[in-house]
Amino acid sequence: MDDSTNQSALTTRLEKLRQDYPTLKPIYVLPTVDDHVDGQLKERLAQAKMNHTEQRITIILYNLGNSHWIGLKMEFKKNEEIERAEFIDPVKNSNFNPEKFRNQFTEIFPDTNLRSRPVQHLVDRIGSGLAMIENLVKMVFPTELPQIERSEIINDFSRFIVDQQSNDTPVEKIKPIEPSALTDDYEELEMKLTSNLKEHGFRNVVNIPANAKWAQNGVTVAGGNGEGSATNQLKWPFGLFVDDDQTVVIADRGNHRIMQWRNGDTTNGQVVAGGKREGNGSHQLYAPTDVLIDKETDSLIICDWRNRRVVRWSHRRGTTQGEILIDNIDCWGLAMDEQRYLYVSDWEKHAVRRYQLGEKNGIRVAGGNGKGDGLNQLNVPTYLFVDRDHSVYVSDWNNSRVMKWVEGAKEGIVVAGGQGYGSALTQVYFPNGIFVDTLGKLYVADEGNHRVMRWTQGDKKQGTVVVGGNGKGAGENQFNIPVGLFFDRHGNLYVVDYWNHRVQRFSMQ
Repeated sequence: MDDSTNQSALTTRLEKLRQDYPTLKPIYVLPTVDDHVDGQLKERLAQAKMNHTEQRITIILYNLGNSHWIGLKMEFKKNEEIERAEFIDPVKNSNFNPEKFRNQFTEIFPDTNLRSRPVQHLVDRIGSGLAMIENLVKMVFPTELPQIERSEIINDFSRFIVDQQSNDTPVEKIKPIEPSALTDDYEELEMKLTSNLKEHGFRNVVNIPANAKWAQNGVTVAGGNGEGSATNQLKWPFGLFVDDDQTVVIADRGNHRIMQWRNGDTTNGQVVAGGKREGNGSHQLYAPTDVLIDKETDSLIICDWRNRRVVRWSHRRGTTQGEILIDNIDCWGLAMDEQRYLYVSDWEKHAVRRYQLGEKNGIRVAGGNGKGDGLNQLNVPTYLFVDRDHSVYVSDWNNSRVMKWVEGAKEGIVVAGGQGYGSALTQVYFPNGIFVDTLGKLYVADEGNHRVMRWTQGDKKQGTVVVGGNGKGAGENQFNIPVGLFFDRHGNLYVVDYWNHRVQRFSMQ
């Protein structure tokens, strides 16, 4: 699709939908930016800034060439400050350089942080125009919208085209276009748009039915053979990560190593990092507390707790040492979003920071206002989860609550607990591992109550027990300090059972 066709389709789609949302801010779609034209992006950004004194939304489409499209959305306040600026890149395995883009944006808007927004369905380049349009529409309109039908797309494309020669607001300048200008195979594009986000490396997406239940007796998939350092044992395990093939990777804290247990082999695990006694050498770990898999580089990212560092080890067989990503940090929990930004909880500074891989400083995204129980504070943050909107969920361990920090927020929202220590359904007692499904339901490893809880956000002030809650013990339906928590792509629940030195799997029924 060419520049004018994409812009026409977006403009028409917005005009049609805005009739149903008349109270929305005015929306302006500026002329498309061609990456091959020097200075055009800055020109469009400057144009977005000029001659307006109203709240508004401004959208810029950016043609990178070779059928690769990205989109930029800016929300302005009346005083000309930008409330939010986001861009989307819907292309899988994209080679787009966001830093160059951000630098040009910052030259025009130095006080605004340009964010990357998650894209639910990544596509090949040929489908990026349509994917960009649909995602921009969803960014503008607050309500879940129906998918674009093929006939609607064709009709929208055939009705209008934006006059690209005008420097005025182009949304008001339209002229007819013939359907013969449309050449893309939209059925193929729509098929590509339905590809699941999980196939492209974002493992934070698990579809769990609202009424889902799990078997109450767990099956041991790792450890469970007493405390020890043999390959069929664990010692004080903490965090875990479950890959798409149901391979379980575990921070085996007491053995100073990362263990991997493949699906179907519950007899023995494999040491994939550390295991050379405690120490601070590049070949060693010291009491690791969390681990995740970065599929892009096929590597393990590890919170090396006692060494106060975050390290990366190749996931390939034969790796004997790692590299330091972040040092001088009292890390505990890790999370990664679909843009491969790394989130790390700092239990000493009572804060969570976000890092672009390769940078050392990061940006604070939660807490950091001293130890306390205020909404802008944390008290020993442990495990993390990041959803598709870049909201950060934090197990606020010493406050016995789970907090949600929306991207850019100055304070968090209590989404579980916060009612003091106790065993009531309104309480959690030292929360640990957390997970959020696509319906927004929050799952919490409730350490002190030896159970896993589920909380429906914005609905009830209390949770429900998913598994456990049968007293402290080593039975199939019991825990002795549940710590790490994860779901596989089939909705099966995995829980690290700390003092039983095992990982339990509870099958979704």
